[in-house]
Amino acid sequence: MYSETELSNIINLYEKRREYNSQYSKTRYSSDQNYKESRKQQSSSWYNENKSKKKDYYLRNKEKISIQKKWNYAVMTNNQKKFLDKYPEEYQKYILSTLKD
Repeated sequence: MYSETELSNIINLYEKRREYNSQYSKTRYSSDQNYKESRKQQSSSWYNENKSKKKDYYLRNKEKISIQKKWNYAVMTNNQKKFLDKYPEEYQKYILSTLKD
């Protein structure tokens, strides 16, 4: 296995790499107006060309999306117990399955 110094070295390298990648993306993409405009245009055109795909996805997953939003709201307002009392089957079916993944 690894010694303590090797582990700390690996962790430090990982943290430095994450910081570098974060700064790189912030300086390269966030400040570049041409890049922002091109991405905005690309996403808009993709959405306009694939509206039926988005609608089909939503209709297939309507119940799951609804329950996940309700769960997120319950977590945010600290009402998980009330949610579990109100939607026990949906919690088992949708929320626990996403937590296991």
